[in-house]
Amino acid sequence: MWSRVRLSPSTAASTIQDFLKLPITAARAGTATTRNIAVAALVAGAMLLLAAPPRATAQLGGVPTGTPPIKSQPEPTQLVEWDITDIGSMLDGRPGAITVDIYSNGGGRVWFVTREGMPRVFMFQPPRNLKSGSATWMAWDLDPGETTGGLKKIRSSYDRRFVFVRTLDTVQKIDTQTDLRTTYAGVPSSVSDMSVDNRNHAYFTFSGVDQIGMPFDVLARLDASVNCNSNFCPPANVTYWNLGPTGAANCVGSLNTSPCISGVAVHPKRQNLVYVSEQGTNDIAEVDTTSTATYNVRRWDLGQVNASEPEQLNIDNDGVVWVVTGSGHLVSLDPRTSRMASYAIPRAPFLDNETFGIAPDGGMIGYTATANTSDEHKVGMLVPKGKGNTKSWTAASAPHKDDHLAANCLTANRSGNTVPPHARKVMTRISPDAGGNGTFIEAFINKNIDPNETQISHVPLGITPNFDKATGTFFYAVGEPSPALTVDRIGFARLPRANQKGNHEREDKDCDDDGSGHDDEAHDGIPDRHKTGDSHADMHRQNDQLAAGQSSDYTLTAGPRTMALVAAIQADNLLAPVSAEIIDPNGISVALPVATPGLAVATIIPSVPGDYIVRVKNEGVSAINHETQLLTREPLTLP
Repeated sequence: MWSRVRLSPSTAASTIQDFLKLPITAARAGTATTRNIAVAALVAGAMLLLAAPPRATAQLGGVPTGTPPIKSQPEPTQLVEWDITDIGSMLDGRPGAITVDIYSNGGGRVWFVTREGMPRVFMFQPPRNLKSGSATWMAWDLDPGETTGGLKKIRSSYDRRFVFVRTLDTVQKIDTQTDLRTTYAGVPSSVSDMSVDNRNHAYFTFSGVDQIGMPFDVLARLDASVNCNSNFCPPANVTYWNLGPTGAANCVGSLNTSPCISGVAVHPKRQNLVYVSEQGTNDIAEVDTTSTATYNVRRWDLGQVNASEPEQLNIDNDGVVWVVTGSGHLVSLDPRTSRMASYAIPRAPFLDNETFGIAPDGGMIGYTATANTSDEHKVGMLVPKGKGNTKSWTAASAPHKDDHLAANCLTANRSGNTVPPHARKVMTRISPDAGGNGTFIEAFINKNIDPNETQISHVPLGITPNFDKATGTFFYAVGEPSPALTVDRIGFARLPRANQKGNHEREDKDCDDDGSGHDDEAHDGIPDRHKTGDSHADMHRQNDQLAAGQSSDYTLTAGPRTMALVAAIQADNLLAPVSAEIIDPNGISVALPVATPGLAVATIIPSVPGDYIVRVKNEGVSAINHETQLLTREPLTLP
């Protein structure tokens, strides 16, 4: 439901007053009409939002079906957890938002924020041997009394020195080299996620109210490229887009997860596009921040796929937007095709899942959920099948304004230490999606396999992929650890794959997480025939159909350190002749096609960096279904 939120400084107030002078336009796709938002319209929109049902009963399209039957007796899920206890005299608690460094220079570090008491931002470095090695951590104090929201690592320098955190009333930047904390004030209250583009622009949302008390929501872009020093902190440029009264910054959480995180995510490739969860109007919004057209916003209503209350969202490797919802669904949206699908998270009949985080990872979608009545505290993942159905969208206009935010700089107290691991195994449930469009794999972090195990965890919150391990492995934050209640607990989960395949696979050189070097296809999805002991492989998988004599082209990119490129086509008919060819950036065929039954593989050592064309062909006289595997091999990195 809507709640009135206060505006902080006068700079934000003046900007919001200016917004009221700008028209907001909206149009249905293909039938554009323009309307000026008058006071009467504002009141009507606000009354509709106020009339929305509370979270416990808001189920557009009906209540999700009950838990589907277990497909098989699954293997347990291996967890490794770390309890950070040496945090000084002022306690914090409830780790919330969590993220990782996604580039090779990041070194696999995990970043998370705490949400209660003395909030802090943590850098957590897991050991190479997760089960027995000690992890190291470092923490910086945030402004006290602030509830934290989203966290993203900013791309301001190659050494990854800056971290941004969204709090209730501010945006805060930590310089991890100098320990300086820059606080950008003048941001009205809300707890949204954050996203950062390649130009050091940090995006977040907040809510405002007009002079008669009616709410509206704003997408903000903060230019964080200028850094403070101990003597001077220049104002930061900021741009605001008025989204109207959509609930983009008001995420209504539940008993265990409140406040939830209002989703904000920049498209990883088309960075002029920013995606926002609008809980009040039940939409996912796409804002084109560079468009000068009349309509610079597109909105998709989640009610079209029987879901409601969008919360955190993220974007996968293929540009598909994934959002977790208060109605207990995972929803996918491909903005290029307008295809949408929803997947009801398994649960006992008539019991809600209190959702929090979502983490797409190479075609496997991680999430966290809590169902108190059935005692299910879950770190799970969905392996979806299919791409959904085409749905309609609405076009709208979000006027923008440029302004400045004041900044001040103080030294943040820093602490750090090492922490040993605690490994345990927990119960797992594997069940099909109720619509038959995928498979759910869920680990119950509160249900140990060993009856003598005393450590359990409740209320998983933030979740993020572990990019140093196989696809479908995740770090998670624990809201309520036990038996120790005054610790900050971070965990790692290796969910059993149950023969499921991801679209983008990462070779895992230590599938047992114990330093033994065990590496097999069952754990990372990459066929063992494509692996070598001196390299690390990444594989992209594509399933398609080919008519008799038909071919398909794919792009495989070689970097300056790439050791080998591998292309394979595997037909569903083991006798069907197929071939694979690789063409270099100069158009020369460097791996000639040879027709072989059922499976064809082409391997080259790239002569130059660049894009290579892989051409797979059905050489037979009948149509086939096939899987194309595209691999790159890079040298192993040193510990």
